[in-house]
Amino acid sequence: MPRTQTIANARAAEYWSQVAPSWLEFEHELETISEWPGQLAMNRLDLEPGHTVVDLGCGSGLTTVQLAERVGEAGSALGVDLSAELLTEARRRADRHGAGNVEFLAADIQTDHLGEARFDRAYSRFGLMFCADPPAAFANLRHVLRPGGRLSFVCFQSVAENEWMLVPYAAALAATGAAPAAPDPPQPDLFSLADP
Repeated sequence: MPRTQTIANARAAEYWSQVAPSWLEFEHELETISEWPGQLAMNRLDLEPGHTVVDLGCGSGLTTVQLAERVGEAGSALGVDLSAELLTEARRRADRHGAGNVEFLAADIQTDHLGEARFDRAYSRFGLMFCADPPAAFANLRHVLRPGGRLSFVCFQSVAENEWMLVPYAAALAATGAAPAAPDPPQPDLFSLADP
């Protein structure tokens, strides 16, 4: 009997389903922004051959494949995302790279049980900040990590500390006299984990 999933991030799942085609179209450009901080966070995991790692908010699977390469054939990587559309591309990417130690799962990291003490490491590049209930997500992550496990993730600082967002925001304000509209969905948003 299939189990029923409750997606706490239902609005976020709907949003990512709508923007997935644009995300994939501009993925190369977005990667130029995301790659460097993502690699820093990945390096902090101290991955070793044989480790098991979960990639939270894996999108189109680029980072999941990179994690799988780092843990080698003896290890494994699981990519988790809300967007079925992005996960379709993630599976294609893994196939193109011959990554046999990769799996992908459509799930909500706040509510879906991913296994008890299943992973050595957890990683996220700009994914955790979209959780509607961060305490629930982090509590769930605590259960999936083995004792001594490690989480490393990237999230945005505040707009004032983020030139990538501040410069276009200021330009829009100067040109129109009005601030850009708030992101949709408004909660959670890009800056939900900005407070250290």
